[in-house]
Amino acid sequence: LGTMLHEIGVESYYVVIDSDRGIVHPNYPSMHFDHVILAIRLPDNLVAGNLYAVVNDPKRGRLLFFDPTDEYAPLGYLPWQLQDNYGLVVTPDGGELVLLPLLPSSTNRLIRSAKFTLSPAGDLSGEVQEIEWGGPAERYRAQFLEAQPSRRAEIFESFLGAFLNSFTLTGASLGNLEQYNQSLMLNYKFVAPAYASIMGDRLFVRPRVVGDKYTSLLTLFTQDKPRQYPVAFDEATRQDDIFDITLPVGYAVDALPKPVQADCKYASYSSESKVANGVLHYHRTFEIKDVTVPKEDLPHIRSFLQEIAADQQS
Repeated sequence: LGTMLHEIGVESYYVVIDSDRGIVHPNYPSMHFDHVILAIRLPDNLVAGNLYAVVNDPKRGRLLFFDPTDEYAPLGYLPWQLQDNYGLVVTPDGGELVLLPLLPSSTNRLIRSAKFTLSPAGDLSGEVQEIEWGGPAERYRAQFLEAQPSRRAEIFESFLGAFLNSFTLTGASLGNLEQYNQSLMLNYKFVAPAYASIMGDRLFVRPRVVGDKYTSLLTLFTQDKPRQYPVAFDEATRQDDIFDITLPVGYAVDALPKPVQADCKYASYSSESKVANGVLHYHRTFEIKDVTVPKEDLPHIRSFLQEIAADQQS
């Protein structure tokens, strides 16, 4: 790629980097590299547009960092493990450690919307639509493209199985799977018998049907052995879940989960449930703003994740 760019008058430089964030740092001796990407010198008159992984270098101008070996990351993006990571830019007059950019949360989006129907027997059925771009789209594309088409339904089933005790996938489709510069579209339908618990004449329903927001990181914290190292999220991201659940005819809402607003320096979370015209409306938003949580801030992130975990089970 460097040779081809040179032929059309665009210069580029090799960048040696470690594929694990945080291994190389300018504050201590560290020469551990296992990967090579490119820093492309952008022409001065080029409008960057959707080229997000750009650093303004005082010596060499605007550098676009790009990993040509990652077949799922389009030009302008960086794989998550290379973001906020130091790379050694190799030029004819020497090398220099440069901090690669952390792409903003708006470039790594997931919007999941769904319409469900709940029966008097507690069965839930409906359809989910997801729109993804940036990091979420890159990871899902890798999963689906590396699987045989006949086995792609198993990816949907594996996802649903993490949240539903019993279900049947009744349909699934993908859009823009091989158009890497377009948003990835996922559509899937399912039926979940006995989703709601029945007690007497009441149905107990969890509005958050599917989706988890990093609560698995709580396993990194133990009471008997305090953690001594930072916690790292993959990338900055914003994710929205918007679910509508049509309630059985004749049922009225007895109580709703309380709205939740949780914030810390590194992330924010909010959720709210409402009822109107026999439909339970659930909306939550989750955003990661910074990816590395140092040791001194671990109690804050633990409390933040515990709030999310409790809300998800309400």
